[in-house]
Amino acid sequence: MAMFTKPDKFNDVAKPATSHDDALREQFPRTQPHPARSFTQRATVGKTVVIEGSVAANEDLEILGRVKGHVAVAGHTLTVGEGAVIEADIHASDVVVVGEVHGPIEAEARLEIAAGGVVIGDVKAPSLVISDGATLKGSVEMDASRRPAPAAKKKKPEAKASPFKVAADKGPETEVAAS
Repeated sequence: MAMFTKPDKFNDVAKPATSHDDALREQFPRTQPHPARSFTQRATVGKTVVIEGSVAANEDLEILGRVKGHVAVAGHTLTVGEGAVIEADIHASDVVVVGEVHGPIEAEARLEIAAGGVVIGDVKAPSLVISDGATLKGSVEMDASRRPAPAAKKKKPEAKASPFKVAADKGPETEVAAS
């Protein structure tokens, strides 16, 4: 028996049930930040899915199968997963390529080609990351002025000068009082 234990006065309060996202976070903890590994709303095109035509999403999208046509992911991340083959023109905020893309890619913020990823086509992005072991065949257009503006930082209020501070550029002054 513990000598100094207090009864918990909140034991009778009902605890909220954990959400599905919380359970996933506990089961699969994030080891490193990555735009493709987010617990936000995300759609996935499975490995056995084949799409011919246009694919549009207003949420993060991960493609593991095959797509032929056009892919647009407005304001979100498109991840071309391992084993995926995309024969399409791509437009998204962020694009992460681990599989294969045959066609032009336009990323509003960032394009990342991971090790083993293949891009055959022209790319346009303000930020480009190409890992060792990645393949890129095509022209590259980078314009940093097109990069989305970062969120505004709050300014610290300027400190008022203290009347008791001695100016750093002045040497010590000595006054001799005449008697």
